[in-house]
Amino acid sequence: MKRNEAIDKAVDLHKRGRLDEARQIYQDVLAVRNTDASTVHLLGLTYLDGHGWQQGMALIEKAIALKPERAVFHFNLGVGHRNHGNFTAANRCYQRAITLQEDYGEAWGAWVATQRYTAAGDDLALILQQLQRPLEHDNQCFFQFAAGKICDDTGDHAAAFSHFQQGNDLSQKTWKEAEFGKTCAGVRSVFTADFLGQRAGAGIAGASPIFIVGMPRSGSSLVEHILAGHPQVFGAGELPDIPAIVGDMGKRMTPTQPYPVFVPFLPAQVFAGFGGAYLKRVEEMAAQTDLRSVDKMPSNFLHVGVIRLMFPHAKIIHSRRHPLDTCLSCYFQNFANGQEFSTNLATLGRYFNEYAVMMRHWQQVMPGQVFDLEYETLIGQPEATVRKLLEFCDLAWDERCLDFTGTERRVSTASAWQVRQPLHPRSIGRWRHYQQQLAPLIDIIDLGSDPDLTPF
Repeated sequence: MKRNEAIDKAVDLHKRGRLDEARQIYQDVLAVRNTDASTVHLLGLTYLDGHGWQQGMALIEKAIALKPERAVFHFNLGVGHRNHGNFTAANRCYQRAITLQEDYGEAWGAWVATQRYTAAGDDLALILQQLQRPLEHDNQCFFQFAAGKICDDTGDHAAAFSHFQQGNDLSQKTWKEAEFGKTCAGVRSVFTADFLGQRAGAGIAGASPIFIVGMPRSGSSLVEHILAGHPQVFGAGELPDIPAIVGDMGKRMTPTQPYPVFVPFLPAQVFAGFGGAYLKRVEEMAAQTDLRSVDKMPSNFLHVGVIRLMFPHAKIIHSRRHPLDTCLSCYFQNFANGQEFSTNLATLGRYFNEYAVMMRHWQQVMPGQVFDLEYETLIGQPEATVRKLLEFCDLAWDERCLDFTGTERRVSTASAWQVRQPLHPRSIGRWRHYQQQLAPLIDIIDLGSDPDLTPF
């Protein structure tokens, strides 16, 4: 296999989470060309996204030594520092990347995201200057979101919304809304209380992994980070495993069936088998077998039923936040992957409605088995809320869960900076600054369907 073909294959494997296979290809390339800086850098990224953070950082530093003029190497070294809470080092890397490539929109976005502005200053002026140039759509998008972040921080709300709107309009993402709605309806049809009761004996009874579900930007990263402060808990981040397992289950049917049509036809041992494979992967990530894992993939709200069939004693935490604050934060976030629904206020509102209906369904068919954690309550009453959370998870009280800002762990989501800041109420009621611009969302979103979801 030629070098470029091998690299393309490895990149694809990396994107699909098959890190060991990707590493082997990169190592094979380096066995022939050990000074190939690009391959050294890519190999380093596989470690940043899996085990061996220090090894990954060392490899990227080696790539920089080979090709110090490559801005992307400095940027990804900064990402590695950011994910582990080293923001001063991260910002030095971002600044170096910007110095090497002044129109590097992603680096500008990362730089802006790791600080809170009290005045626009030179950064906004330089960003606006770049936006006057003929940039590719993706790069324009990064700059628009960066400008919006600064304006939002400094209270220029009209300008902030304009920048965020332009950034979303530049997005190339498309949302398969009808398909998603059909899937949600199918899940509610299959996973009834009777069906779950009949399958109560399925899965692995001796395991109780923790899953945090809900909307993106609802406080799920904060909840995970709090739990990860407990000595018996491993925060695994947003794992793609459950959606991948659901996809693999469907392939066992002949002909292949869509989710969730195939679920009633699968024997109990299938759920136990997939559950065992999931636990093995998480244990490898944690490098320990005696820790409780936390998987905070928000979209797993669609798969709570499958999780229950794999792990009858799993702990399901529903992270909730005011609907308009949640949706506004989604709209103001330039997600790297997924969340295609978030770039348009109308589709965002309809997605929220589907999610709210799904969560009410799980509460009805699994009464008392889903813990609702309100972001606003957590901010206002942190100790009382964390005590209830730990009790639900069958974890003993530990003060470290409140002193979470210093917890050393990898956080690779958009909240990497926020979760390491002390609790504050600044983001509560943020939507009120944008009430006029949010009119299309407010007209659609189901604010009155569940009073508990609307803490006005």
